[in-house]
Amino acid sequence: MILNASNAGHTLGGAIWKIKKDTDDIVYAVNWNHKKERHLNPTTLIEVARPSLLITDARNADCLQPTRSRRDRELIETIIQTIHGQGIVMIPTDSTSRILELALFLDSYWMEERIGTPLIWLSPTGERVRAAIKGMLEWCGDAVTNAFDTTRENPWEFQYVFLSCPYFHCTNYEWTENSRYSRKCQICPLDPKLFS
Repeated sequence: MILNASNAGHTLGGAIWKIKKDTDDIVYAVNWNHKKERHLNPTTLIEVARPSLLITDARNADCLQPTRSRRDRELIETIIQTIHGQGIVMIPTDSTSRILELALFLDSYWMEERIGTPLIWLSPTGERVRAAIKGMLEWCGDAVTNAFDTTRENPWEFQYVFLSCPYFHCTNYEWTENSRYSRKCQICPLDPKLFS
């Protein structure tokens, strides 16, 4: 029996599996992505020719996905409009796959546009995820590795995305206008009475 793993293109370290036994080729490919992302290359599923059995999912098969540029533009427009209206934006996401793509995108946009509003990554495991990803550049897509090779700066050292643990609770807010979209939030320790 021969077992080979290939890039799934969905999450960092995610794999599709090709199992070969005698004359049978079985491909196990769930949670894969054929589109290139900021931090990942697309899957190599196309390299698997005519397996005897393909095990996959079809969770998003009936969803028409907009182009990445349109999706990014609409997200940024919504965020900026909300910030201009003195609102707060929260984007619930999973702990590793989508947050890395979003953090990389938003941090680079904030840097290009010099937006002063802080981006807070609220997660009990965020620091561990970021520490792990810093050492996994070789598993990232070509865009990330090429940027690192050129600048020698780790793209996971964010300039505008700040990590915070959800065991803190914002009780005192100090809003100040420092630039176009700037706000400052002072995070105070969580009141233990909230858990009683």
